Amino acid sequence: MASTAWDPQGYQKLARLLGRYPEAAIFRRFGSLEMITLLSLQAKLVVLEREFRDICYQDDISSVAEVKEHSTYFLKLHGAQAPHDAQLKKLDEIKEAMKEYYDLLTRSAQVAQLSRPENHQVRFLQDWLEGEQEGKDFLKLKERFTWHSQYQEDFVTLVASKSWINPKLLDFFHWLGSCTQPNDPTGVGPQDIEIGRVRDFDSSRLVTFGRVLLRILVTVLASMLPILAILVLYFVRPTLDRIAVAIGFTAFVGLFLIIFTSASIKEVFGATAAFAAVVVVFIGSANGT
Repeated sequence: MASTAWDPQGYQKLARLLGRYPEAAIFRRFGSLEMITLLSLQAKLVVLEREFRDICYQDDISSVAEVKEHSTYFLKLHGAQAPHDAQLKKLDEIKEAMKEYYDLLTRSAQVAQLSRPENHQVRFLQDWLEGEQEGKDFLKLKERFTWHSQYQEDFVTLVASKSWINPKLLDFFHWLGSCTQPNDPTGVGPQDIEIGRVRDFDSSRLVTFGRVLLRILVTVLASMLPILAILVLYFVRPTLDRIAVAIGFTAFVGLFLIIFTSASIKEVFGATAAFAAVVVVFIGSANGT
């Protein structure tokens, strides 16, 4: 039989999405249920503790010699027989309750260390679930509220968001990419039959785009610096103040060249000297006027 592509539905499709993109694996930690369970186990232990103390007191004042040894000799306690084994039975009951309590307390501490998802991670999952080509709004009845925004503070994610980029910038980047790819007007790439359309973040393309944008900004700023310095000096009247401003602008130009260009120290000295010469000429002509 020829194999055919399988289009998974519902939770099967969601599982494939979360498996491929673990940063979208968002779950409820059920914090209130966790706390009420811990509180109930704690209350149970409080009662058991009081009951155990009462039994120990009764054993200590017992007229039976072997029973009085239960608080000082564990071998006697562990070998106690009915009807003098109340302390041993209560201790076994406490052990089971404490094991359950400590197990849940430890797991709760581990869950508390899980990362909280960013808003854009939650929105991505919500949009995917409601998408006509993705989740197809498969959740029914009470399960529809699993990832509702009212539980935002109760969500945890298996993988913390590592992106330092604003999600709106990513949306703009994907839109810009779609404008240059007429065969894909949605800008989300070809549809994956298993998970639907998902925009994949290509960091290398964004880094290249950022470098080009930075180069443009640096070029524009470098072109404006001489004129900007002259404009500022025009409004500064005292000569000493003009000199101080000129020193500041010259130092800024030097730092600008070191940080944003690959110029050598020799080239930086030459550029700052030329810039200082222009500023000095302006100061001299302005003072003469």
